[in-house]
Amino acid sequence: MKTLTLAKHAALGAALLSTGAPLLHAQDVQIAPGTTASIQFMNGGVGESERASIRKAGAAFKLRVELSERADNELVADAALKITDMKGQPVLDLAQAGPIVNVNVPNGTYRVDASLHGQTESRVVTLRGRDRANLYFHWVGSPKAATS
Repeated sequence: MKTLTLAKHAALGAALLSTGAPLLHAQDVQIAPGTTASIQFMNGGVGESERASIRKAGAAFKLRVELSERADNELVADAALKITDMKGQPVLDLAQAGPIVNVNVPNGTYRVDASLHGQTESRVVTLRGRDRANLYFHWVGSPKAATS
């Protein structure tokens, strides 16, 4: 499979966002834009330059979710993320989310569940008008061992 470079991917994503076209789903890139139903999202941000790119692109999204663990706040890219509306209907369900997920959802109230290593954290967020929200999920644990 051919992978897109970050620069090409960012240019493609910016072009698609500017035209209002639905985003493409690309599982073979670190920052993966996609759509599920009518929800646009970007999932990724491994590495400093990719994090900067996905944070910058986040200006076009209503909701940003960041995922980290341990005392050293290492960002994680393998958490499960599920967003449901207040009727319990799924809006977005990602088996491998993070470390940053940008999501465009309609105005409303949502439950956001993030799971890592069998531990689930939940948040409720309400978005009205031009509201934007940042949600942070952190799992406590021991710092990773130093390698020699």
